[in-house]
Amino acid sequence: MAGFVALWQLRSFFRHLAATITHAFGAKGRGKVLRCVKMRDMGNSGTIVVAQFEVTPDDGSPAFVDQETLNLGEQGLKKIVAGNTLLVRFDSAREHVYPQAPLTLV
Repeated sequence: MAGFVALWQLRSFFRHLAATITHAFGAKGRGKVLRCVKMRDMGNSGTIVVAQFEVTPDDGSPAFVDQETLNLGEQGLKKIVAGNTLLVRFDSAREHVYPQAPLTLV
């Protein structure tokens, strides 16, 4: 049982490590917000939203669409609105898109 818990924690650690590396060093692009739905208000911890982005990579490669779950504060909610374009970073597999912090409208 202890081995299972340790493996589960390692899996979680590496998943978060991959997200942190992508957020810091991933490929750059511009993400146009196609849709944004508020899922849950977490009080002082922010609001959970699901946002769909159309990402245009800065390197000229083809655009793609991705959907991400984000935890945003009050200022972030004002910027993640359908039609707005933000600076984003994404992984090489184009599976995860993260808005750059602070959220920057283009």
